[in-house]
Amino acid sequence: MVAKKVRNLALYINLASILLYACAVSTTQTSNIPTNSTGMVELDRIIELVLRGDTNELKSLIRLTQTSCTFADGLGGPPKCLDGEQEGSVVEVLPILDSEGHFLRKAELENWEGLDVSALFAVYEAAQPKFVDKDHPAGEYAIVFIGKNKNTSVTLRVDQGNIVRIDYGYEYPPTIREDEVIRYLIQPIDVSP
Repeated sequence: MVAKKVRNLALYINLASILLYACAVSTTQTSNIPTNSTGMVELDRIIELVLRGDTNELKSLIRLTQTSCTFADGLGGPPKCLDGEQEGSVVEVLPILDSEGHFLRKAELENWEGLDVSALFAVYEAAQPKFVDKDHPAGEYAIVFIGKNKNTSVTLRVDQGNIVRIDYGYEYPPTIREDEVIRYLIQPIDVSP
């Protein structure tokens, strides 16, 4: 009777050790899978919304910049005044840097169709630019996505959990200059074939 109890106890211990080993192996294997988590809730939320294509929720995280409009000709600078606005009128805009650069007005935000991306590329804490432009805030963090067509990129500039600027890039893989990076929260993914 005692021998039978010892054998059963040995069997239970053996089964328990097999289960513990299987759990340890499973945990080790899944920890090597890349994730979209930065460890910062506000950044992870933006990433999730973009990848899910939830434009309405994403709109709620956009913080518009208040600036003065101008009638000055040429590219760059503050937003151009619209009909009915006077030079220097305060307007609310989202700066968008692309081939020419422009501003999305508060009234246009309602019809904004969101972002068309295929994957997260990298996330980094952004260094302050050498030249600061109040009309184009750099943000504290940059979230870089690969465009849907895989030959462009979209970078969201984020400050205090809000999107303050959108940059479009026209190269693949996206180029991130090292002088722009304080530290990576998610390293650039390997996009080689």
